[in-house]
Amino acid sequence: MLEYFTRDSCVAATRIGLDLCDAFGIHAKPIPVTMTALNREYLAIPGLPDEEREALWSQVAAGAVTANTPGGPWRVDVNSPDAAAADEGAGHVVIGVPATPSHPTMLIDVSADQADRPHKNIHIPQPIATIPDSAFLTTVGAQHTVALDDGGAVVYQRTSSRTYTRSPNWRRTSTQPDGRAVFRQLTANLIAEFRDELAART
Repeated sequence: MLEYFTRDSCVAATRIGLDLCDAFGIHAKPIPVTMTALNREYLAIPGLPDEEREALWSQVAAGAVTANTPGGPWRVDVNSPDAAAADEGAGHVVIGVPATPSHPTMLIDVSADQADRPHKNIHIPQPIATIPDSAFLTTVGAQHTVALDDGGAVVYQRTSSRTYTRSPNWRRTSTQPDGRAVFRQLTANLIAEFRDELAART
């Protein structure tokens, strides 16, 4: 997929993921959210003594800790709350799968790895699949936190934004040459791969 889209192409990834769910009879829907990835140093700040906390923030303010320097407290906002409230940008959108008698509510962020910052101790090398409270899918302002293995966390907040629907990717057209053909081919390839995987497991 990265041959055609960048890592932050959440709209394209979610559109294809929803089509994949549909092909296998899984009821799923788009869920607009904000996403914030926090490293463990950032999460430790509120519990630090005042002097240590101020020292960390002064490093950030002075530019000693930047997006490119390794380490230090850091957060990555994907569609910040301010942008979501202003209905700006394409937003961030994930896949929501409502609960059924056979499975719980699911949240799937196919493009979560766009927040991956290994040099900042934020490790998100692959999509996130998690189980939020069922109300998350329908309640604007609801939050869900995913703990990362490195001590960091990802926080999702449900929004009401529909800006993702303005993206050509949502309409399976893309800005790429032969955009529709690209979407069809990627979706067909994924469906075939999943069917082969399921067949191998049965």
